[in-house]
Amino acid sequence: MASPAFAAQPAVPLQELLDLLKTNLPGVSVTDLDQLTTDGLLRQLGGRVRLARQPVSPGATNQPTIATNALHDREIGHIRIGRVDEELPEALSSSWQQLVSSNRVAALVVDLRNAYGESLPAAAKTADLFLNHEKAIFKAGEQTFSATKSEKDISVPIAILVNGQTRGAAEALAGALRVGRSALVFGSRTAGEVRNFQGHKLPSGAQVEIASGWVEFPNGQTIRETGLEPDLILEVAPELEKSYLENPFWATVDRTQAIDGARGSNTVSRRLINEAELVRRQRGEQLTPDPGQDPLPSKPVVADPVLARGLDFLKGVLVFHKEAGDR
Repeated sequence: MASPAFAAQPAVPLQELLDLLKTNLPGVSVTDLDQLTTDGLLRQLGGRVRLARQPVSPGATNQPTIATNALHDREIGHIRIGRVDEELPEALSSSWQQLVSSNRVAALVVDLRNAYGESLPAAAKTADLFLNHEKAIFKAGEQTFSATKSEKDISVPIAILVNGQTRGAAEALAGALRVGRSALVFGSRTAGEVRNFQGHKLPSGAQVEIASGWVEFPNGQTIRETGLEPDLILEVAPELEKSYLENPFWATVDRTQAIDGARGSNTVSRRLINEAELVRRQRGEQLTPDPGQDPLPSKPVVADPVLARGLDFLKGVLVFHKEAGDR
């Protein structure tokens, strides 16, 4: 027997309902009702309305502006960005100068996995470091952010890494580099939380920001609720990706289930070392071979499959450039 159908209840005027609850619901204060109403509205509106954040002082968050600054294969830089805020352009420029001051850096991985931020001006200013033309970077509402020529531009080939925790202004930065530099994006689809917000002040003094539109790139593309889709999708289990971000050389005994659809091309299996072999290693003696296992590599191998794919891509680009230059 089919269950009876219930007609949709008409919406109750919000103010009438609040007035009723304030005088007839015991144990709930007016402040509690205001908080519950605010939280419910913000949740139901799905990120289109938010309370303005208070300015955060430098160092007040656990996520650093630059989380990683490393060199792979002697010529490929790897900079992982933690926050896209007003500090980022200078911090990224400084990290880049540190890399090139003592190394011949020919390419760069821009890692935006787990990066977040709300400052679209900071995203545009950071993208400007990579662009050597005076063209639009993206448009947010009525404001268009454009690149300016600079002698400090990062002109080497780049690859971009993202994941489902790449949010807000970090998504705008990834999209700007993809469009402005025709860079490839690796990883998983981003959070889809980048919007242009307009601030409004309530009579109480509270600041509320309301989404007024999407960020639009010069080619007409936007990043909507579904997020930015990478050129090469690599879905990594969250707990494994967290370990890889902490240490890209981290590896388990069996990583066959670490990634769905693709794996890093420069991975290696590792075996456990027993107590006796640890003593031999300390004495400088050769470890006992393990039949059926690949020998341990002479140098660390990148186990992070997303980073490995980005590095592999840039290696191919560098080989192509070298061969083209030799012709």
